[in-house]
Amino acid sequence: MFNFTDAYRLKKADDFSSVFKFKRIKKGFFLKMYFKPNFLSHSRIGFIISKKINKFANKRNYMKRLLRELFRNNQTNWSGHDIIIRVEKCFTRDDFIKIVQEFEFLTKQFSKL
Repeated sequence: MFNFTDAYRLKKADDFSSVFKFKRIKKGFFLKMYFKPNFLSHSRIGFIISKKINKFANKRNYMKRLLRELFRNNQTNWSGHDIIIRVEKCFTRDDFIKIVQEFEFLTKQFSKL
């Protein structure tokens, strides 16, 4: 239904630093979202999941896959933002519903601004 190609990803360090410099942040228990308008017709996303959160790559990859899928399914709800999601606390499959609720809550917050 919705795609997730390279055009929807933040890749360059300059892209990440420009979002951090814009200083718009929404915090939740598991996630912290940084965002800024990008003047494109679509949103782009980047992830930061440190080894301090979980030392196992497969656990960090699960977190990225889940957040990427949430973004892909909800990308029509907002347009023209660069978003960086930083995972603040490790989550597992047991926390799936909490993560979905927190993601929706945080994205509603920044789409109001």
